[in-house]
Amino acid sequence: MDHVPPGVELRHLRGFLAVADELNFTHAAAVLRVGQPALTRTVRALEDALGTRLLERTTRRVALTEAGSRLRDELAPLLSRLDGALRTAGSEPPLLRLGFTSLLPQACADLVHAFKAATGAGVRLVRRDEPLAGLLS
Repeated sequence: MDHVPPGVELRHLRGFLAVADELNFTHAAAVLRVGQPALTRTVRALEDALGTRLLERTTRRVALTEAGSRLRDELAPLLSRLDGALRTAGSEPPLLRLGFTSLLPQACADLVHAFKAATGAGVRLVRRDEPLAGLLS
């Protein structure tokens, strides 16, 4: 498939994934903080948009179809990455603040660069010549 079928929204994918993880509409609805009937409609709308059944439902259980299993396997890591991207969007990278002696910047330049490269965190070195300044703040 080269495109997303019309009408498929992120809420449909999240709803399906919650049901696929829980294999229970009531539990999945609680996880998502939505009503069970609304979640049922959401998953049914996704199935209609895709033109295939994703779940086998009985009064006692929910099971993934082969198509549902494939979609879950593809979708779970994508939504996890999307959630991570949304968490970090607009937020500043972590910042490491160090107190140091006058010799630290020259002695640790390589270490600071390696730390920044490995973690993506910013490093701010601020030297204060007030011996007790760090203890008071």
